[in-house]
Amino acid sequence: MRFLKFGFGGILLLFGGLFALASLGSLVDEDANQPQEFIAFLSAGAVPTAAAGWMFVSASKDGAKSIKARLAAEEKRRRDVLYQLIKDTEGKFTLLQFAMAVDLPAAQAREWLDEQAKLFGANFSVSEKGDVLYHFLPG
Repeated sequence: MRFLKFGFGGILLLFGGLFALASLGSLVDEDANQPQEFIAFLSAGAVPTAAAGWMFVSASKDGAKSIKARLAAEEKRRRDVLYQLIKDTEGKFTLLQFAMAVDLPAAQAREWLDEQAKLFGANFSVSEKGDVLYHFLPG
């Protein structure tokens, strides 16, 4: 829908621009009734140009809403994976397990998981292999 608004807005802007050029042409034309034609062409071009502006603004707002919706869906997916991982592992899992479960690079997974650990009061420990273990209290 966003692309249709941009496309249709572009067409309207083209028509508005053509009328604006025609209004300037009426000023140069010696045979024309200059003030009336200038005003007529200019006002005829103003409507499609204003509509094009509205279409562009509307399409931009749609894009922002779409981005917000995708971010909210991703946040929910991460939380769901975290809750399932807490349930399945009795609250003890590694960063690698979480990163693999949510398909994120380790740095992003650690940043997000550290925020959640602070919110939930989780503890940390280091395994024998040197992995950081997150300890969330289930239930």
